[in-house]
Amino acid sequence: MLEMFPEEIVSEIQETLDCYSDEIYTSTRAEEIEYRDGKTVLIAERESEKVEIKGDYILVAAGRTSEPVLDNLKLENAGLEYNENGFIETDSQMKASENIFVIGDATGNPMLAHKAYMQGKVAGEVASGENSGFDSQFIPKVMYTDPEVAIVGLSEEKAREEFNEVLVGKFSMSHSGRALTTHESKGFVKVIASNDEKLLGVQMVAPRASDMVAEATLALEMQAYLDDVIGTVHAHPTFPEAFQEACEDAKDLSVHN
Repeated sequence: MLEMFPEEIVSEIQETLDCYSDEIYTSTRAEEIEYRDGKTVLIAERESEKVEIKGDYILVAAGRTSEPVLDNLKLENAGLEYNENGFIETDSQMKASENIFVIGDATGNPMLAHKAYMQGKVAGEVASGENSGFDSQFIPKVMYTDPEVAIVGLSEEKAREEFNEVLVGKFSMSHSGRALTTHESKGFVKVIASNDEKLLGVQMVAPRASDMVAEATLALEMQAYLDDVIGTVHAHPTFPEAFQEACEDAKDLSVHN
């Protein structure tokens, strides 16, 4: 489940979403759809056994590949090609050639709207003569579950592979005053920093994580250190305090954990 997210986050979501605990089917192949008494029934196969899943509607979100669409564009007529992964390569100014700009899903993963928005702005600025470029290092990923999930930068595993020794701080939303007042205290905020305390990555499973990740993304983009976040006064009680608390925990300074 959710293989694009760190295992710790997946475990938290699976434990939190009690209503789905018995209704998530992995390693299961959808075979066909039937309609019975005004209801849709998905027929699937799991471990050689037939599974029937009933519902009011069926949402197909099986993903997509880029090659068929790009084939239809006849890119070779414009002197363009797509790479072995099925995407068009561009430079930091979103140029695939001197006169052709490419943005969005066609440029590859992550296939996210906010990445495409920024690429579109860069392409527009460059086309109008501005000196602009796209930085793909820190692109937040958000999932609108309940609680929400947001990640940006390196995971702990990737950080350890790259830096060997890292600092890790974690703050439970069950200790957040704002979360408690809204009766939404599930989840956590986790920060990963280098041994010299430079922020490397942030992971959130929390209410309003999709909003909180903006501060974390800015901190990473500005090459912030733990003390930069710790020394910034955060309003109380608010959800973003959890990010500050997690940074404090990485230095064993958190008083609310």
